[in-house]
Amino acid sequence: MKQIEQYFATGGELFKPEPEKKAGELIAEELKAIREEMAALREENKQMKEQLDNQETINKEFVIPGIQQIKGEVSSIRGSIECDKELDESNRAAKEAKQLIAAANENPDTNLDKQKKGLFARLFGK
Repeated sequence: MKQIEQYFATGGELFKPEPEKKAGELIAEELKAIREEMAALREENKQMKEQLDNQETINKEFVIPGIQQIKGEVSSIRGSIECDKELDESNRAAKEAKQLIAAANENPDTNLDKQKKGLFARLFGK
């Protein structure tokens, strides 16, 4: 009779009920899953540590010396810029001095060399 009730309850399909798992079996399955997950996490952690060690080696060999070289180049560039500024200032001062000399040469009253020349020397440009 029990089989007939199951037959009608399942829509005409026969099924074989599986035995229920006991608490110990459930705990064992959970424990197994946890152990597998922990093993995977340990492996992942090991790979990450290896990558970190490799990156530290690369940093020591290439990155840190490169940064120091760049700092040296930046310092050199700054020194060059300062020299360029000083050169620009001295060029400006020389240009101003040339302009003052040219202005002084155009005005005969301020030019002592032309004032000392005689009349004929001034007329003939000698």
